[in-house]
Amino acid sequence: MIALAVLIDGCSRPQPADEPAATPQQPAGRPLAPLATQAVALFPAQYLRMGDSTVGAPRLGPAPAVLASLDSAIAAELALRGTARSWVMADALTRTARRNPAFTSDPHALSAESLRPGVRRTNPRLGEPLASQMRSLVALTEARFGLIPVELRFEGGPTSGTRAILRLVLVDARLAQIQWSDDVSTDVTSTSSTREIAAALARRVADLLVAP
Repeated sequence: MIALAVLIDGCSRPQPADEPAATPQQPAGRPLAPLATQAVALFPAQYLRMGDSTVGAPRLGPAPAVLASLDSAIAAELALRGTARSWVMADALTRTARRNPAFTSDPHALSAESLRPGVRRTNPRLGEPLASQMRSLVALTEARFGLIPVELRFEGGPTSGTRAILRLVLVDARLAQIQWSDDVSTDVTSTSSTREIAAALARRVADLLVAP
């Protein structure tokens, strides 16, 4: 996977393709900290996977409503921490895409199956049509990079309880390359509401960039 340090340096100033990038110092536990003040497009959450036999998993509503709640919670948490001044949130990206339907795809319906957990990748480059979708959508903003909450899933076992896990992927849309990916998670119970789960995960996402 391409080092995150390279993309941050490339975002802050133009540089030739063969120029080595300096490695910035990043706070421990905040791998996306250098992006907190950069222009980044936050995409809508794409997939919800409940699983067939997750014991103690909460009963949630329709997938679109759950994903929309997650989008709103992430945007709200980032706004509280000051990131909203530079980031393009999912709702703003969606509005811009709807004003340009002839040139862009629906940001809620990316062809992002290859980014889901469990899909084996041997190349950081995005395939088509995802590469073109990302490039056209991010081109509507001042950003170069897009952060995609790819999949919200629930996993658990008979002794460890249930966890809500969100896969995040950072993409350089200009190069159509994955720059970073990881999961954030939170414990849930059968009585956890969609709003509570979304808020807890949103805090985990924001923790990757800035302190509470």
